[in-house]
Amino acid sequence: MVLAKTGSGMDTVCPIEPQRIFASGNERTPVRMNNKQKYGIKINPIDTFNLIYDLINDGKEDRDFYIAMTYEVTNDPSYKPVTMAWIDVTGNCGISYVMPRQGKYTLSNAPMWRSTVTGDLLSATGHVHDGGMMVTLALDGQTICSSPQIYGRRPHYTEGAGAMNPGLTHISDTGSCADFGQIRRGQRLTIRADYDTTRHPLNKMMDGSLQEIMGISQVYIGVP
Repeated sequence: MVLAKTGSGMDTVCPIEPQRIFASGNERTPVRMNNKQKYGIKINPIDTFNLIYDLINDGKEDRDFYIAMTYEVTNDPSYKPVTMAWIDVTGNCGISYVMPRQGKYTLSNAPMWRSTVTGDLLSATGHVHDGGMMVTLALDGQTICSSPQIYGRRPHYTEGAGAMNPGLTHISDTGSCADFGQIRRGQRLTIRADYDTTRHPLNKMMDGSLQEIMGISQVYIGVP
């Protein structure tokens, strides 16, 4: 799912789109921006939320699904704003899907994103689909965050006997980085997503076709 706010601003990386502020796949990684300083996403009175979601049922019978999100909210005027940079292997604007293929390979973004803001790097994580092993974020060519993809560490992330792909293990957790430096306007953020389908198979759709893949990092930047 992808959560965006509309009304008072446009997206940091793709300014023709609403401002993306959160995203998650199966991994459901929490995001915290105020570990060390008072930072948060500013919501103005005219803002509304838009949600894009994709629900998957790996069973063979109909089920009811619900989306639940937990927010922490404050009216403290001393909090400073955060912007989220959506760093994508497909580039700065457009769709995020890449056609799947088998084997061991790396996806990377071209062109890279040249930062339009100066601030503190508060949080980052990587998002891939099944088959993905690692998401790496680099600033001006130097690695600043590595996000390993972890399979089946929590219950219900391995398909059971009655599922479409019995025994298939899905991504349950992903590594994240917190309070990991600063970025200046004009610096370059690049991303690489490493896949190895010999270790973890690609996911299959209901018709047996392979699911498209991704390589994304959501980078939260605090603007002092």
